[in-house]
Amino acid sequence: MKLKHIFLLLTLLPFSVHAKQGFTIWSDLVSRSDLIAQVSIEEVMKNSEGSGTSKVKIKKILKGDNKTDFVLIDWKISTIQSALFNIYKDHVVFLQKNENGKYSAAALGKSFWELEKNYTNRKLYTDSSMFSFYYIEEIPEQLYEEIEVPATGNRNSRLIKRIYLNKLIEYFTTNKT
Repeated sequence: MKLKHIFLLLTLLPFSVHAKQGFTIWSDLVSRSDLIAQVSIEEVMKNSEGSGTSKVKIKKILKGDNKTDFVLIDWKISTIQSALFNIYKDHVVFLQKNENGKYSAAALGKSFWELEKNYTNRKLYTDSSMFSFYYIEEIPEQLYEEIEVPATGNRNSRLIKRIYLNKLIEYFTTNKT
């Protein structure tokens, strides 16, 4: 009997480990989001195996409103969702408000955008190769520029989409949603 259960587990495990995330339309992600904001992470609390809550400071609200400077975001690590835990970088987050007053990702695997800093022009940005907006379709063209990433090792050169924070701010300022 135990052998049968082990065989069943080994047969089903690869399907869950290699699950692929689906694509999301930009307008759906925005409309599902009660709050879109640039945030910095103040504290990360692990709740249970693979889940936690991050306390974030709101630096700039792009969509929605919030009465306090801080919000709590619940997250769960899975094959397509990462934790919100990098305290050294700002993020753009797309959030839905839960009944308990906390927030969570508006779309699994697509709601926590880690920001990098371009030290040449001092602008914050994120790339499609760095996180999940690779799986977001119909992103308005005014939000990104295509950048060619040179070939490295066994990888060919490729085009990626780079979104600058100032373009996101401008987009949400002119397109009140």
